[in-house]
Formats: sequence, structure tokens, C-alpha cells
Amino acid sequence: MRIAFAIPAALLALALAGCEEPAPPAPPRSMILGLDGCDWRNALPLVRQGKLPTVEALWRAGARGTMLTNPDYRWSPVLWTSIATGKLPQEHGVTSFMAQVEGMDRWIPTPSTERKVRALWNMFTEKDRSVGFVGWWVTWPAEPVKGFMVTDHFSVSRFDLGNDYERERESVFSEQETWPPELGQQIAALKVPRQRIGREDYARFVNLPADWQWPEHFRKFDKASEFAIAHSVDRTHSGAGQRLLRDVEPDLFGVFLQGIDIMQHYYWEYLDPSQAFWSPSDAEVREYGEAIERYYGWIDGVVADLVEAGGDRAVLIVSDHGFRPADDRYEDKHISGEHRRQAVWLFAGPGARRDVIVPETDAVDVTPTILAYHGLPVAHDFDGDPVLDVMTPEWQAAHPVEWIATWETSPLARRELPGSSNARDLEERIRALGYIE
Repeated sequence: MRIAFAIPAALLALALAGCEEPAPPAPPRSMILGLDGCDWRNALPLVRQGKLPTVEALWRAGARGTMLTNPDYRWSPVLWTSIATGKLPQEHGVTSFMAQVEGMDRWIPTPSTERKVRALWNMFTEKDRSVGFVGWWVTWPAEPVKGFMVTDHFSVSRFDLGNDYERERESVFSEQETWPPELGQQIAALKVPRQRIGREDYARFVNLPADWQWPEHFRKFDKASEFAIAHSVDRTHSGAGQRLLRDVEPDLFGVFLQGIDIMQHYYWEYLDPSQAFWSPSDAEVREYGEAIERYYGWIDGVVADLVEAGGDRAVLIVSDHGFRPADDRYEDKHISGEHRRQAVWLFAGPGARRDVIVPETDAVDVTPTILAYHGLPVAHDFDGDPVLDVMTPEWQAAHPVEWIATWETSPLARRELPGSSNARDLEERIRALGYIE
């Protein structure tokens, strides 16, 4: 009986469909791939050598250029919040890695409650568009959105110095790692803790001597230990991102990947010993000289997996800064690479102009550009502008920019701040990188 009923119902649906107005086109979809520290200085030679096939394909199919970031704001949480809001720090309220918030007796990793303006995920939600972000700076505690949020505290290694992180975290903290709250348990198996990274993983990026032993414990300023943290974060974020992209298919997706930044901080001297403020030995150059190049290659594979999982959507690759050789003030911290203003910008996919170079952009241009691409209002009070040069004239004609005075017509929904986690560990790590004294 079910089959006999189903066939007429299907035929009726087809008949009725011919009498109805055509369905409106599906809204555009896009993804933002945030590659911390990615620099054309290192990426372009690899593209030309065929070692970054995914980036090369996007390069040929899209619009690319250099994104300049403000040298006064060199901290990642500050810059990534500007990228997600279209506002400078004095407007969005995030000014450092750490914040002292009301009700807390110590400094903690800057929480999302410190942000004073709407971010892309708020704007899309208010316009009934779906969003999904994974690992973006300053997203904990998770905010309610139409879609999902996997905050910057989801990775158990993100703020870890090798302590028993799971034991030390407060239960209320883990309950607010994601939105919806139950999502954290559903994707918990995708977490890759630092302790799961070992010699075999490291050997994919460096040429280890046969007798080299993986460190049993985290060692401050140790290259292998820093690699383990960064790589565990990237594997966690990429795994969660791919799963949720396929399952949820949000209109806008964003993910943050950290490893390129850490590798360039700790391995730059081996990439170009002539520019290092101390001279690595020939043996060290043989061991570590390809580490940065290989990590770029690994990230290229992650980008390929994310693009495949995302289906037919525009892709915007951005970074928050580039890199250059560090000076000798970092010698005692074993840091050989430091930030420079030049970051990357690469836009490809439906509606993108092909194989063109656009003028210099700014971090605060990302949000207006994404809104314009999706046909959502762009605010006059943004500190940036939509970069329309990345889109074809046909796309622009079909999606004219709608301007409004501001998105901030009402206060942000009040968010409760739960107990925080391993704040002292994060403070030590950012002090080691020279961001605070």
C-alpha cells in the first residue's frame, strides 16, 4: 500500500510544480579560510614549483592580492576580530590576547563577551542566513547562531603548555565550547590532543636523524613541542570543519588554522640561514630546512579537503599578517621569524573574476566583501569597504550593494561568561612569542 500511495503522490507533486512560480535561486554560499601567518613570500615560490596545487588552482580561477594589516595591531585575536567585524579595535573592543573581565580575579583569554559589535555570524543569523565557524579567535563562550559555532577553546591543545588540560578545565567551560551546546559531545571524537602527535607526524615535516627521540614532555621554546600543539589544533579544526560543512552546509563557513604561523616563528632560521640572527649548523639546516615548505604543502591538502567538503561555493583565503626574519631581541625565546604587515588575499569560485590581481586590501575589508557577495547590507560605519573588484560585472549586477547606516541598531544579546580555563598557560605562550613583556 505504501508503494501504491507514493507513486501518485510523486506524480501529483510533479504536476503541481509545473503550475507554480519557479523557485527562487538558492542564496550564495562561501567559505573563509583563515591561515594564520600565511605569506605570499613563502607561498608563491611553492605555487610556481607545483607544490601547492590547490592554491594554484584557486589562484588561476580567482582574484588575488596582498592584504595589509595595521602594524599597531599585531596580535592575532585583535586582527581576526577585525576580519570578522569590519571594525578596528577601538570599535570592536578586542585589544589583546588577555582581558581582565568583571567578576574574574585574574586575566583570562579574551572572551567573546569583550566584543562590542556584531560579527559576521551575528549578521547572517539576523538575516536568517546560516553560518558555521570553527576555531575562530575570540569566539568563546559560544554565541547562539543559525547554524553552528565551534569556538577557539574546542581544541584541547589551543591554550596548552603540556599540563593535564582536561583535568584542569572547569566543566562549565567545556559546556560552552560550541553552539548548539550538544554539538561539543557530538564531535568530541574529532579532537586531536597534543599527546596524540608524535615522532611519525613530525617526520613528515622534518628530516629526523635515526636516533632522534620524541620528547616525553612539553618543553618550553622547543620546536617539536610547539609543532605538536599547532598541528593538533589544525587537525582538530580541519576535521571538525570538514564534518560540519558536509552535514550542515551553511551559507557562510569560516575556519581558523594556526600552524603556518607557529612554524614560521620557530623554523624561519632554517628556511633562509643567511637572514638568521644566529647561524644554524649545516646539520640543523638539513633537518629543519624544509619544515615551513612542507607545512604549507600540508595546509594545501587541508584546503583541498575543505573546498571539496564545501561544494559549490566561493572561497576566500586570508591571513592576518605575513612573516620576516626576527631580530636578536627574540634570541632567548628561540624565535627566528616575526610578523610583517603583508598578508594574503585570494578569492575564487562562483562570481569571482579569474586570474586577476586586485589592489591592496585591508583586514577590515573582509566583512563588507562577504556581505556584498551574499547580497546582505553593507554598513557605512564599517572601517573597511567591499572589494568589488574580485567579483565579475555580471555578479555585481545581479547582487547590487545595499547600504545601511549601521548594523548596530540594538545592543548585542547579553552573554554569560562561565569560568575560564588555563589562562596562565596562554599567558606564558604569548609571552614566549614576544607579544607581551
